[in-house]
Amino acid sequence: MTAEDRMNLAALKRTDPYVTAILDRASQVALYSFNAAKSRWQKTEIEGSLFIYSRNHADKYGFTIINRRNMNNKSELLSKKMELQVNEPYVLYRTESGIMGIWFYDSEDCQRIGKQLTELVADVSSQKTLKPSSARPDPAKNRSASESAVPRGSKSIDILQMLSKAQDVYTSTAVVD
Repeated sequence: MTAEDRMNLAALKRTDPYVTAILDRASQVALYSFNAAKSRWQKTEIEGSLFIYSRNHADKYGFTIINRRNMNNKSELLSKKMELQVNEPYVLYRTESGIMGIWFYDSEDCQRIGKQLTELVADVSSQKTLKPSSARPDPAKNRSASESAVPRGSKSIDILQMLSKAQDVYTSTAVVD
């Protein structure tokens, strides 16, 4: 393990003491949230490096975007309820709290991270539900202040269709230098 890896692992452990190892990372990502009320994507204030990690807890895996813009990082625990789609340059995911899109600067990072997350969610989905062996609360749950809620019953929303619509709106309003 390099000095940089040790430093990154120590930073992740400060926000989640259950982190045991970094499984993968991408150096530059930006986070978008889907605003269901307006039916459009909104860029959040979260940009930086993304780390996928394993955990010594009932929630076995997670990821964090270490924010370069401010002190608000974004952490998500992977669960069997999480839905993922890879649509370069985005990895889109839905949790109980909302629909998010991670934009990747590097398309190879997008494909690799998307594949890794998909495999880890499949691994979590194949496991029996276990209750945590400790009464200690999990500090990694509910760490984002920038997520938008998705109304119940909105399961029929097609993430790719929303992304295409957002991309069309962006393209039509983009300023050309």
